[in-house]
Amino acid sequence: MTQTVSAQDARNKFSEMLNTAVYGKTKIIITRFNKPQVVLIDYKEYEFLTDPTKRFTNEEWEKGFKVFDRIRARTRGILTKEVKQIVDEAVKTVRREKRAKGGN
Repeated sequence: MTQTVSAQDARNKFSEMLNTAVYGKTKIIITRFNKPQVVLIDYKEYEFLTDPTKRFTNEEWEKGFKVFDRIRARTRGILTKEVKQIVDEAVKTVRREKRAKGGN
């Protein structure tokens, strides 16, 4: 659940907002001049969002790093600029093929 409050309301009711975020499991968006500025979330959710090991199983984590290791091995000794060009070209190719097949 998400709740939106102004910075002034958050200031006036900080303790209540804190309890709502922690115990009510509610994300609180704090706005200033009607524009979202920050989000108040419970610490466990923050940990989940900032620590990728909490979002993936050990198998998924290891598999992901194997991909990075293969990429690193293939690009060893190549300048970063060249790697970016190779990646950009690969992305363009995949998008072209996807469009040709009727995808987005």
